[in-house]
Amino acid sequence: MKEWSFFPYIAMRYVNAQMKIHSYTASFAAKGELQQAWFRIWDIPTDQRSIRTCAKVGGLVGKVLEIDEKTRFRHDYVRVKIACRDITKVPRTVESTLGLVLHDFTFEREVEIEAPARTL
Repeated sequence: MKEWSFFPYIAMRYVNAQMKIHSYTASFAAKGELQQAWFRIWDIPTDQRSIRTCAKVGGLVGKVLEIDEKTRFRHDYVRVKIACRDITKVPRTVESTLGLVLHDFTFEREVEIEAPARTL
């Protein structure tokens, strides 16, 4: 089938129709695609900032794609790249547990600012 997918269209002999064969991909019947953005997560205790804990906290609002190792042990926040349905609807604060203790985690989306176009 993969070889047949290289043809633009295949004409049917007895019917006035054309057929296009696409090779199968994992996203063939997907409903949509997740949006991705970097978030700053505040209030993760410094002594609890393992990869697993950062992934757990980020996973409260979406799928964690990447954790910025340079910010993992900063005193204020950790940067995490998260994929979710709508990045504008990620809540500002989320409550969860670390061990037997409740915490409120604050999420702040980093908005990329495009540089103005230079005119010649």
